[in-house]
Amino acid sequence: MRTQRQNQKSPPFKEGFFCVGVIIGGHGIKGEVIVRPFTEEPTGMVSYGTPVTLEGQAMELSGLRATKKGVIARLKGTVDRTEADKLRGTYLYAAEAELPQTDEGEVYFQELTSMKVVNEDMSDFGVVDYVFETPANVVMEIAVEGKKDKVLLPFTEDVVLKIDHENSRIIVGEMAQQFLEL
Repeated sequence: MRTQRQNQKSPPFKEGFFCVGVIIGGHGIKGEVIVRPFTEEPTGMVSYGTPVTLEGQAMELSGLRATKKGVIARLKGTVDRTEADKLRGTYLYAAEAELPQTDEGEVYFQELTSMKVVNEDMSDFGVVDYVFETPANVVMEIAVEGKKDKVLLPFTEDVVLKIDHENSRIIVGEMAQQFLEL
């Protein structure tokens, strides 16, 4: 089974930070950028302070507006389209300390990435490689030992039985087995 994100890749890991978006190109002639947001609210990526790059460079965004293409933003110090286009592929991060506390039963996507996935009997299922959202639900991309292609599991109550934060694992039910055969 092929994954839906053939041309996408997971954001690089940055210790103590979470990815809020990626610059996908320039917009207009005045140096604005288009950002693909990874936040619940498209323009919410600046709610956690000034985003930084993987290298730690501050990226001051202003005038954010959501569009079908992504979030268009003015980037301090970027004056033209050429400069903005050079930033294509730049991931933006915010400090994990800025994240609001989750309610019971809620989880941040980055918490799931790299978690071990086990069956109810605690036998290995795989490891979460990536988490993304579809119009229907959240989906986990699982690397399963011995399988060439990743397995896509919906993050739903009938598939995911429990998130065991203490042991950094996700316990899945019988329904997850059906996705191995697709």
